Amino acid sequence: MTEHVAPITPTMINLHKKSRLLEIAFSDGLRFNYPCEYLRVFATESGVQPLDKPVHDKLRVDISSIEPQGTSLLKLDFDDGYSGS
Repeated sequence: MTEHVAPITPTMINLHKKSRLLEIAFSDGLRFNYPCEYLRVFATESGVQPLDKPVHDKLRVDISSIEPQGTSLLKLDFDDGYSGS
């Protein structure tokens, strides 16, 4: 007999502007805090090859908008003009 396992889904997405943290909570109880700088430095656009060299000088970058893309992706727009998912 096969048991149906409910998918783990986000239950809360909160951008803390003052601390520049994106907080995401999931239905399994796990919660993560991602610094905006980390998300910007490692962001890649869908279908685009990552750069050969790391991105620098993004310490003060903020997320300007968050848009869900289906059930498992977020499109993050940053205040330095970068847009990725």
